[in-house]
Amino acid sequence: MNERIRIWTILLIVGALVASFFTSGAAPSPQEEPIVIRFAGWIGMEESTAKQFNYMVEKFQEKHPNVKIEYEGIAWENTRQQLLMEAAAGNAPDVAQVAAPWIGQFAYSGAIEPLEERAKDFAADYVPGVVESYTFPGADGVAHMWGLPWVAVHDTLFYNTALMQKAGLDPTKLPSTIEEFEQVVYAIAKLGTDEKGNKIWGYTTATDRSELAANVFNAWLFNFGGDVLDENGKVIINNEAGVKALTFWKKLVDDGVMPAGFSFRDQYNLMVNYQTGGFSDGSYARDVLRITSGKGKEFDKDFAVALHPTTLPNPEDPCQHKAIFHHHTLVLFKQSQHKDMAFEFIKFLSTDPEITLYYAQGSSLFPLYKPALADPFYSQDAFAKTFQDALCGAKLYGISKTPQYAQAVDFIAIAITQALSGGDPKQALDEAAANLKVLYKQTD
Repeated sequence: MNERIRIWTILLIVGALVASFFTSGAAPSPQEEPIVIRFAGWIGMEESTAKQFNYMVEKFQEKHPNVKIEYEGIAWENTRQQLLMEAAAGNAPDVAQVAAPWIGQFAYSGAIEPLEERAKDFAADYVPGVVESYTFPGADGVAHMWGLPWVAVHDTLFYNTALMQKAGLDPTKLPSTIEEFEQVVYAIAKLGTDEKGNKIWGYTTATDRSELAANVFNAWLFNFGGDVLDENGKVIINNEAGVKALTFWKKLVDDGVMPAGFSFRDQYNLMVNYQTGGFSDGSYARDVLRITSGKGKEFDKDFAVALHPTTLPNPEDPCQHKAIFHHHTLVLFKQSQHKDMAFEFIKFLSTDPEITLYYAQGSSLFPLYKPALADPFYSQDAFAKTFQDALCGAKLYGISKTPQYAQAVDFIAIAITQALSGGDPKQALDEAAANLKVLYKQTD
């Protein structure tokens, strides 16, 4: 009897061990497998932002141990096209970082998810006008909110104050009007060359056939009172204001103040080598300059920022200084298998006060969520305050809300390169307008 009991006891123990192996062994159950969220964008590829992004991911994963953020790095220049191709091929990421001017293409392609329902409890807490800019009809003809605002990217003017002093200018008196801007950049250009024989330009920006050239030009176009499309969608780029804006750029080139055929990214090297009087860019450029110069924050003493110079009346009003609305935006793809958690991740990036402050302090990219902006940092940092003041003049131009954005910006870039390489500004813009009217199916 005792022997029989001993055998049954051994069998029970062995059975328990076998059951334990299969229930808690090597292979986790489907419920225990991590949720993988694929995030695409350029943030992790840029030296000025990669560290901050890794920290954000780490903090989110600490809050959600069952989630793994998988990063897909894409260079800024390739992001729009690559994401559209991935979505068309059925291989879109869950969420992505995009630039605001691309929103129309993504919305009309049917690739991204409307967010008004998911964001209804906090959408009103973004700075005025931003959510409205992301809300417009898509392919279904119904207005939707197509993205979450992340960080502000709108241009101001960066001035090389070291060169201003060298040219006999007061670096504390930065230009507010187009006339004042001309005085500064012409004075700096008159310096001629540096001690190594390198030309010193008064102002540099993208003037090649590129999307960025078209976007920067549009900021100048706004400040001359023009636009590409009017409020009804009619092409007006070749009106009097448009011709004045492009003629102004052409004069800068013809007078040797600004280079033609110039690539946007080259402006940072010229700035840190004291070979340009300034450029147009977003707030992130502060950290790019710190890194490129090798001087860190020490380089801050050699530049200053001011609102975009304007021809519009009442230049003492910050809202009269227009800027191109190029904010970094977070979108949710329809193909995502984990939409709820994917949305939680982009909401975290966009609204969490600790995360947005960390990002701002480490990369000079400032949030668009008002509760996050309540931190004293944004009002005490003079650089940050200038960009906050510029927000009310930031404008998303009409072509950004259309599926024809890519073709439209190319027509604008072609007009710029034609005029700056010896062509007539009015003729170049007339040709651009004619192409845009065909693109948007408009007749005179």
